[in-house]
Amino acid sequence: MSRGLFHRAIIMSASGLGQSVIPTNQFDLAQKQARLVNCTDDTPVNIINSQKQARLVNCTDDTPVNIINCLKTKTAQEIADTLPGFAEVGGDPILIWRAVIEPDFGQERFLVEHPITSAIHGRYAKIPVMLGITEIEFGYVTYIAVQYQEFLDLLSNDYKRVLPIIFFYERNTTRSNEISTGLKEFYFGEGNLENTTATKDGIEYLYADGVTGFQVNRATKLISAKNTEKTYYYCFTYRGRYSFFYLPGSNNTQTAGAAHHDDLIYLFYISTMFPYFTKNDPEWETVNRMVKMWTDFVKTGNPTPGHSAVLNNAHWLPFSNKRPKYMEIGNDLVMKENLFKERYHEWDKLFPLNEYA
Repeated sequence: MSRGLFHRAIIMSASGLGQSVIPTNQFDLAQKQARLVNCTDDTPVNIINSQKQARLVNCTDDTPVNIINCLKTKTAQEIADTLPGFAEVGGDPILIWRAVIEPDFGQERFLVEHPITSAIHGRYAKIPVMLGITEIEFGYVTYIAVQYQEFLDLLSNDYKRVLPIIFFYERNTTRSNEISTGLKEFYFGEGNLENTTATKDGIEYLYADGVTGFQVNRATKLISAKNTEKTYYYCFTYRGRYSFFYLPGSNNTQTAGAAHHDDLIYLFYISTMFPYFTKNDPEWETVNRMVKMWTDFVKTGNPTPGHSAVLNNAHWLPFSNKRPKYMEIGNDLVMKENLFKERYHEWDKLFPLNEYA
């Protein structure tokens, strides 16, 4: 359906090529919504007529037409405010409605197979691709989590139920339990979790890898393997004055590191949260670098097509599985290799590719 409609791809802090389950329908989610609002969940008709989203914003939910017509009268904020009603563990899962692999009913389809299967067999657009993450991504959760012993107890004693919810993989199976045990042992070792530096680091790395990092790393490997165009990989580590997450108790003056979305601060003016940067601001150099690399990639397919004083003549080398290079975008631009190798290797072991071949 999307063939030929785009000629570059920039994939920032997400991908569909990780451990996430991609179903052929979301009937189970509809059942869950029905149960949550005490509606019958035995047939698709009854389930459709029980839409939780409609109930949460006080919409008539007797027919799909009435639901759609009512939701159109609600503001984006009113609909967004219903999101907590879908949470299962704290604020997780952060993804509710996802893409599905569409069964063939003779219609034009967008997603016909698992994206990992497509990537393994080279069934994707051969175009220049840029992918990357921020340094701690969703790892900032740790600064909140360690303050609540009840959450640490969940990770200690109920991790087989909790981890699949948070990190989107299959639930309530023998394999799921094995994966959860492997993750807990890798990030926390044996025993119960306490408010220690080791626990804080473990939660940070687990959330950083499990929500975004691993899926972007796997996407980079798979896309570059059969792409006839260049694939570029980055890790954004610049720690400025502003962030989408500040340390608790700092009165929004101390950042935890480059968190999820923080790279966007230097590409777009986000007027509701951050100031407009000028040449007198310490962020100005990073703004210039980011905008130049991103626009050069859009125009040429190469983020550093020539020498540039703005980039201190940095040259961004493409990624390959033999030379897994990435650009670290921090106070300086530095080419490095094997981003978080040991951590991502653990996920590779737990979620082998042979399941998709």
